[in-house]
Amino acid sequence: GPGPGSGDLLGVPADAWYCGRRNAGMDWGGGAPVADLCAAEVGSAYKAGGVCASVGERQLLLNYVKRGPNQWATDHLAINVPSIDCLMGIVDCDIEYCHKCAGRC
Repeated sequence: GPGPGSGDLLGVPADAWYCGRRNAGMDWGGGAPVADLCAAEVGSAYKAGGVCASVGERQLLLNYVKRGPNQWATDHLAINVPSIDCLMGIVDCDIEYCHKCAGRC
């Protein structure tokens, strides 16, 4: 069956929050997504200015501790903060996923 990213979170698939989807009904707390994977070019995450490259390794670790998976259940915006996914080297795949899977962007 579908994974947890397909589950409903405030009216959209949970992974729409991860991907940084912007549309009516998605409240980013008065701001914008931290990591806009929907606007990111596939293959750009680790290039200069990319979603992961623009955040230092120390900050990625701090994000993991302070806004990582342990916080996602209580702070749905935290799922969009670059952390463990960048450290694992999978964000270029995530960008492609966000672009290709229905309802993510």
